[in-house]
Amino acid sequence: MSANPSQQGWDDYLVNGLAIGTHPSSNPPTFEAMGNHPEILANNYAVNDQAWFNVHITHNYKAGTLVYPHVHWSHDAIGNGEDVWFELSYTPAAGYSVGIFPAVTQFTLVGTPDADADTHQIDEASLAQAFNTNLVIDSIVLCRIKRIANGGTDFDGNVFIHYMDFHVEVDGRVTNERNIPHTKYGG
Repeated sequence: MSANPSQQGWDDYLVNGLAIGTHPSSNPPTFEAMGNHPEILANNYAVNDQAWFNVHITHNYKAGTLVYPHVHWSHDAIGNGEDVWFELSYTPAAGYSVGIFPAVTQFTLVGTPDADADTHQIDEASLAQAFNTNLVIDSIVLCRIKRIANGGTDFDGNVFIHYMDFHVEVDGRVTNERNIPHTKYGG
């Protein structure tokens, strides 16, 4: 089986916003009505609220390429130029006792609330923040997302995180094997 060109390109490794806020932690987000939609609930992150999640590197990952973490979020107030800062902490390791989780890496994603409330915003890691160290098929990346102070006047509306996920390159090929060694069809 060879690669299917129509399946090469970019994909998302998804982490649902509900999954990241449903466990006890110090400073968890609150699950509440979202903005001007009282019938819809979402995780509201105040400054210092945080949650943990894991990302699995699937069999279609294009070896050696960078992954770009990004956050899908919205807010319920009018922005006045105050940025919202999200801190991502992560440590990746290969599976099958091949990898050891290294020291945690942290970086900040900066989002500027749109002038209109209730917009779906996406803010992504820069090229310098993207990573691929220790990533192979069946790796997992242990992560924490935390809303942090922006060093000035923080946005005073509610900030809802809906998804935290990774943009990844995929090569359109799955593996010959279920377990290691992972070799790709057509290569």
